[in-house]
Amino acid sequence: HYLARGELRGRIAGQVATETRSHLGSSGPATMAHAAMVNERQVVRETGRAALVQFLQSQTCYKMIRKSGKVVVFDINIPVQLAFYALVEHDMPVAPLWDNTQQCFVGALTKYDFIDIMRDYLRRGRTVDELSSFSIRGVISDPPPQGGPFPGARLTHGGEFGAVDVEASVYEACQRLFTPARHRFLGVVVPAEVTLLAMISCIDVLTFLVAQFREQRRLFDDSIYDLSIGTYKGILSMEHTARLCDVLDLMEQHDIAAVPITNSDGFMLGAYHRSDIAFIANAADPATVVQNLETTVGEIMGVQNTEISGPGITSTESMGQANVGIDQSGNPMGPGPQHNLLRTHQTHTCRPSDSLQRIFELFAEVTFERVFVVDEHRRCMGVVSARDLVGYLLRPLR
Repeated sequence: HYLARGELRGRIAGQVATETRSHLGSSGPATMAHAAMVNERQVVRETGRAALVQFLQSQTCYKMIRKSGKVVVFDINIPVQLAFYALVEHDMPVAPLWDNTQQCFVGALTKYDFIDIMRDYLRRGRTVDELSSFSIRGVISDPPPQGGPFPGARLTHGGEFGAVDVEASVYEACQRLFTPARHRFLGVVVPAEVTLLAMISCIDVLTFLVAQFREQRRLFDDSIYDLSIGTYKGILSMEHTARLCDVLDLMEQHDIAAVPITNSDGFMLGAYHRSDIAFIANAADPATVVQNLETTVGEIMGVQNTEISGPGITSTESMGQANVGIDQSGNPMGPGPQHNLLRTHQTHTCRPSDSLQRIFELFAEVTFERVFVVDEHRRCMGVVSARDLVGYLLRPLR
């Protein structure tokens, strides 16, 4: 099993008993019993986190690198549009940027950076055709409109490149991923040789963790909600009638990577992810790209293989069949037209009562970027990302 289940024995029981006695004093039986229960849960939580942290501190980044992985590197003088299609062709989420003049890496480009660049230029009166002549260097140095962000801000890692030594611990890599907060990807390098071995993210950390970490004690039974893992306030969503350009605007304004898509009753139909870029990759020409931006999310979900999985979702509720459509009210319907406008992620859900153990097991099964927390009516209550799970491990131990 991943993070295998077992019984609390040995030193955990002894630790609980010792700490309970030190906190109870001479309180009454009822108070003592409640305090003992609360204290035991806290000790178990901290013991679980400490075990995970100790494991990450004992492992090097070299052990985390995939044996058959590859790295695609772009010179910043190549056209940004060419770089985007190269990422799509190689199915790579990110590529480091090399400046031959400075002889160093100066940033990284992701597939969704190209969407931000394209939409920014369209707002400024430029055409999609013009993008074919813009180099990555030009995008990095191009000043934005007055009052806009600094040059290079259209790139996730514009003008900066985060890296960690291959011999550093995985825990140190986790810390670097959160410092500064903008780092979503991190290079693994051999400093003496100026060699880049891999690009890693929080997903890679969790993939390594669930594959290698083993624990027989039952330490991860608290719910993700009780552990405050994820976001449960200010959850933004869009109805299926919203245009794609409006959904992208919302994600850009609030710096979020995915948006739950609902019907008019708030029933979650799926989610649109920022990295869903096939509306560009599958477009026959620039005019089609612009046209696709005006397409509603409902239309997009009506012509794609959208899947929702999670507790309480039956086969009749799942949207995992090919070309499952949405009617005008936002309800799932039968097979739709045979188009391939957009290829999106499968949408995974969980309940707020699901344990951390279960979330780790789910990640081991499907390697999600995020899982949406829904109630019994499948209304979105929150979202837990891979980054949230790694962030939980970085909280100070008590």
